[in-house]
Amino acid sequence: MARPFSQATAEQVIKVSEAAVALKAEANNATISLYTDLPAGLTDKALALSVDLGLLAENGGVFSPASTLCKLLRTPHESERAAVLRVTIESFTPFQVFREELEATADASAAATRTKARLDIDCHREEIKDTLVSLATFSGALKVSHGNSYERDNK
Repeated sequence: MARPFSQATAEQVIKVSEAAVALKAEANNATISLYTDLPAGLTDKALALSVDLGLLAENGGVFSPASTLCKLLRTPHESERAAVLRVTIESFTPFQVFREELEATADASAAATRTKARLDIDCHREEIKDTLVSLATFSGALKVSHGNSYERDNK
C-alpha cells in the first residue's frame, strides 16, 4: 500500500502548527485556515504534512501539538523556527532517504524519484522534491549550491 505524502512548504507547515498551538480546542481545519489566511486546500495539505512530520496530532478533526517542539514554533524569530524544523525533519524518513539519494546522485529530481520508489509514496516526484527541498532549505539541512544543486549542511 502506497505511503501518503502531502505537498506543502516549510512556511505553511510552520503556520498551521503554530495555529494549532494558539487555537487549542478550536484548532480544526476551518479555524486554522482562517487564522493562517491560507486557502482550505493548502491548509489541509500543510496539516497532513505536519501530522506526518510528528508536529501535530489529529483527533476528531481537532489538531493539537504532538511534540513539545511544536510550541517552540510560536516565535517571531525565523532562526528558532528553522532550528525546530531542522530537528523535526532529521528524523523524518522521507527526508532521510531523499538526502541519502541526493548525496548519491547530486540530482534532486532523481533523488525524489528514488525516494518515491523506495518508500512507495503516493504522489509525483516533483511534489516530493518541492516539499523536501522547501523543508530542508528553510531549516538549513540543505544548502543551495551552484547551478540549482543542493548540498548537505554539516553544521
